[in-house]
Amino acid sequence: MALVSDAEWLLENSEILDRGMARWLLRLAEFDAASGWEIDGQNSCVEWLMHRARMARSTAFERVQVARALRHRPALSDAFREGRISYSAARVMARMMDPDREVDLAVLRVAEHCPLTDVERMVRQYQGYMDQDRPPRERIQPSVRIYQYAEGLTKIESILPDTDAAEVLATINLFASRARYGRSATADNPEEDELDDETLDEEDLDEVEGSEPDVEQDLGVGQSAAADSPPPPTVWAAALMDMTRAAAAHTGKAAVAADRYLMHVVVDQDGVTTLPDGTRIAGDEAARVACDCSIVVHHYKDGQPLYQSRRTRKWNTAQRRAALVRDGGHCRFPGCQHRIVDLHHHQPWDPDGKTDIDNGFSLCRHHHGLLHTKGFQAHGEPNGELRFYRPDRGPIGTTTPVDRTTLSFNQLPSLLGHSRLAAQQRW
Repeated sequence: MALVSDAEWLLENSEILDRGMARWLLRLAEFDAASGWEIDGQNSCVEWLMHRARMARSTAFERVQVARALRHRPALSDAFREGRISYSAARVMARMMDPDREVDLAVLRVAEHCPLTDVERMVRQYQGYMDQDRPPRERIQPSVRIYQYAEGLTKIESILPDTDAAEVLATINLFASRARYGRSATADNPEEDELDDETLDEEDLDEVEGSEPDVEQDLGVGQSAAADSPPPPTVWAAALMDMTRAAAAHTGKAAVAADRYLMHVVVDQDGVTTLPDGTRIAGDEAARVACDCSIVVHHYKDGQPLYQSRRTRKWNTAQRRAALVRDGGHCRFPGCQHRIVDLHHHQPWDPDGKTDIDNGFSLCRHHHGLLHTKGFQAHGEPNGELRFYRPDRGPIGTTTPVDRTTLSFNQLPSLLGHSRLAAQQRW
């Protein structure tokens, strides 16, 4: 009987949660439509939820998507608010682009009486039907996304048109095959193994056309055009880097011509090496990169010319680099992760502010404008805690320089080992 009562309680309260979520999302829809997120200086409702509600970006995006669907589709809104469908069903239906009322009612009938898998199938069929009348480029735009995968590793994902993907794969295949047979193209000796200006000749294209790459395949498991068996993923990765260096050499300019292409490495007084955002890297890895890359090493208390007082209003390169390291390479405004930033005078240069590193901090163009023209304020110390306020003096949040003493992946094994040992001792 206890299990039966627990099941009934869980189902009943699940419906209560869904109704509460419906009310919350409808309120969020009105808040979004009125651009209420601008009160805290954020760029969008998604960024506001990430900052104020501490949501992950994917969760915040999903909530805003469902809220907007509820606001513009009364039938869906009524069914969700009355508890006739679950949040999961509403989330799936929110993916439908501009359905009319008849379509909404038809899918709602399925959502009320059938498993969620049936709703997902209907939504996929509807999207496929609507996509038939849309130009291909309106469906999914080409893009590149970069993620921090693990300490010392970065994951790069790319979505490309089929023709562009075939060209990229053919070029990587070319570099991979040469690497496997000991004929790698290098930027140091372009005359020894030079790529044609067209990147691909007819012979290369013929080789690639024999095997069409799967859209969902990983880069390292695709079919190799120049070998009987696909190369290992490590060979593909090496080939990709060879291709990148060859492309840089072909332009006649180094890929590190501007500061934004430099690699910045921070070494503290204890010899701990980190990237500007606080990510730790092994010292030998930093040394390896320094052999073949333009690199700037920042040492704490190294006496760089960071203080110019009233001599000039313009920040110099050393100051910008120091601010990049201190602020983690992104905007200091709460909740903002934009990396294209200006250096802002905390105490205005007019009339008596100084162009010193402890009087400047990083702001993206949007938030820089808010502080100068919209009445937003920042108080505190650029080298310490900064407190940000709305024009009505309401608090937005605080930010601090990057803490380079936080837990890193290198510390996890020892901590897990201590936890396992403690658990064994308890048993």
